Amino acid sequence: MKTLDFRTLLHQELADRCKRNPSYSLRAFAAQLEIDASTLSKILKGKRPLGPQLVQKLGSSIGLNTKEISVFSKIADKKEDKSAEQMTFEQITYDRFAVISDWYHFAILELMQVNGFRTEPAWIAKALGMERAEVTAAIERLQRVGLLKVQNDGTWNDISGGNTTSIGPDMMSTAHRRLQQQFLEKASESLVKVPLQERDHSTMTMAVDRSRLPAAREKIKRFRRSLAKFLTEGDVRDEVLNLNIALFPITKLHERKNV
Repeated sequence: MKTLDFRTLLHQELADRCKRNPSYSLRAFAAQLEIDASTLSKILKGKRPLGPQLVQKLGSSIGLNTKEISVFSKIADKKEDKSAEQMTFEQITYDRFAVISDWYHFAILELMQVNGFRTEPAWIAKALGMERAEVTAAIERLQRVGLLKVQNDGTWNDISGGNTTSIGPDMMSTAHRRLQQQFLEKASESLVKVPLQERDHSTMTMAVDRSRLPAAREKIKRFRRSLAKFLTEGDVRDEVLNLNIALFPITKLHERKNV
């Protein structure tokens, strides 16, 4: 299970199905769940509560096993305060991991700084090339971990302060690797889809002194921060960019441990 919040799970399931089939819709999802489309829409928007019986019905329809349905039903029922508290803690842990490891969470926060930004999941989905259901789940996750606040009047506030959220060190390396893999994939896509004048891809191959690598990494860090400051100065912001610098060995002259 990717989440302990059943409504978020429904969002994720819808997003996954839309990725596999671009013509898939909320109405088709509702039909497969054997539920009215307007009812499903209210559930996804948090306008209709999810009781244990409904969780069992929908959970079975999306292929959850008996144990998973039982977990979600207990959360919906909230009979055991201690269990509910533990589940809430676990949900936040999952959310924090997802925020760090999935590229679009901080992309959404940065997109808020772009001129003409609209607080509409459909608009954000189009801007980032995502599914609407995926965007909705991400917005809710950002709120749960305390990085985004949606006011009663509908306005959004980025309350991250430019900082990330925190997870345990045992999960951080996994989250970081997953995030970097996603951005490398996007960099590869941009080689084909983005005009040369709107991107920069360049490489250098060199024989080096390995003892200088710590100093080289520090220089790269300073360069990243300097370039970010240069690009974000001024009043006009009309695009969200990702800077991805890779420095790695292409030879196998030294033994290395698996990471």
